[in-house]
Amino acid sequence: MKRIVIAIVLTALFCTAPAYAQEFSGWKADAWKLIEQYQYHQALDLLAKHQDAANDPEFLFLRGTASIDIALFKQADADLHKAIELNGQYAEAYAQLALVDAWLNRAEPAKQHAERSLQLKQTAEGYYVRARIHFAAGDTDAAQQDIAKAIEMDKNDARFYVERATILRQLNQFDQAMADYNRAINLDKKYYKAYLERSAVYVLKGDPVGARTDINQCIALAPRFFGGYLRRGYILQQRGDVDQALADFTKAVELGPEAIEAYYAKAELLLQLGRPAQAEQVTRQVLRLRPDAPDLYVLLHYTLGSQGKLPEAEQSLNKAIELAPDDWRGYNMRGQLYLAQNKVEQALPDFEKARSLAPKRAEPRLNIASVKMAQKKPNEALQILNELITEHPDNITLLQMRMSLYEQTGRSAEALADLERIEKLKKKEQ
Repeated sequence: MKRIVIAIVLTALFCTAPAYAQEFSGWKADAWKLIEQYQYHQALDLLAKHQDAANDPEFLFLRGTASIDIALFKQADADLHKAIELNGQYAEAYAQLALVDAWLNRAEPAKQHAERSLQLKQTAEGYYVRARIHFAAGDTDAAQQDIAKAIEMDKNDARFYVERATILRQLNQFDQAMADYNRAINLDKKYYKAYLERSAVYVLKGDPVGARTDINQCIALAPRFFGGYLRRGYILQQRGDVDQALADFTKAVELGPEAIEAYYAKAELLLQLGRPAQAEQVTRQVLRLRPDAPDLYVLLHYTLGSQGKLPEAEQSLNKAIELAPDDWRGYNMRGQLYLAQNKVEQALPDFEKARSLAPKRAEPRLNIASVKMAQKKPNEALQILNELITEHPDNITLLQMRMSLYEQTGRSAEALADLERIEKLKKKEQ
């Protein structure tokens, strides 16, 4: 829970130029054409001139669709829900709403709306959207099946190949992913998200030049798309160019007013730069958008703890645990906060709870060992460390802890053996 994981990558969350088999006329056709050309702001400007049609399902669908890609999720959510209220058979509106649900972390409604769209009308777009939802839920097999069906129905939509490539990238099948990204770009050289997602393959393959070229091309094609600046910020941060990364994250926040990932990236970088008060301010901004996101309370706890506001940091973790009671990480972090304040007796129950929720994770057990050492119970601590070292025989941190424990209890021979093992591992790493 320390870092928000963008479970649905940027292409997964946006529905760009949906290829619905529906016809619009007059100004609606003009708005639709702008959406197909990725001109979302211009489409919204045009629709704003026709507010008299605010109760027309097609108007609501168009405005909702145009709002998604520029991170106006509340507007999109309201419009698409209203479109469905007015026309319960509007398959395309259900599909778009599924993507909004995914952005707003509403997993079950997203699945239901994607299914409803396909029940009403089996289209390539419907399978594409459902693939997005499956991918968001971590079901790559189902996602691959649906995107294959979409491609079978429409072999000329660049978005479908980008989607399949992104799934393949997640599965570490980089060559196949690259082939699909290239295919998408050949089909539509203006589809900026193909460059956006291909840049990630270059990063993973250790090609900074390719990554930089692609992400800059994405921004050149879509200068008002927040996702390009967000991705470039990550690339720059990894490269150590933190000032420019911060500028890009700030730009992403400006362009994506409801995109929590942009706020998170900026706040986390500010925290790393030793500016926790500013990080706290940004985190509180995004919490107003998403007060139900446990990861944001975890981030808030780090910003508060870095300022010595320990009671407030504890309250933030309490809220994270309240929102995600089955996530072991919240308990583990609260236990660490207690341990940092020498509240050993309060820390232990949290570590035990974390271990019960995630019995195979090393972190809670390691923390329990630390508590046992603080409680002057070396044998109990040693038992846990031995179990962990059996599972992770080359972990230097574990070996160092056991060596320290041996030294404290006068077991010099065992301590020396661990020291020699540590030195060998360090040489091997070098």
